[in-house]
Amino acid sequence: MTANFALYAGLYFINKTSEAYKTLGYVMLAVAGAFTAASVARVMFGESMKGGIYGLAGAMAIGAGAFMFMGTQMQAMMTPPEIK
Repeated sequence: MTANFALYAGLYFINKTSEAYKTLGYVMLAVAGAFTAASVARVMFGESMKGGIYGLAGAMAIGAGAFMFMGTQMQAMMTPPEIK
């Protein structure tokens, strides 16, 4: 539930004009990605996860980066082209 809220709030904030809101949006997307990756890693590997806490931290970092990349691509799609 928290990851979904952070995902949609992050997408909402990155489409604002203020740089502070955009930064907050990217932070929220990173949190959503980290939560999602951590929960998927726990479900898939359980307590036998190779690398322990370091493996979980790595999964969270990759998830955060993936969600931030996804947010950047969504923002690019939702931004209308400039008319010359």
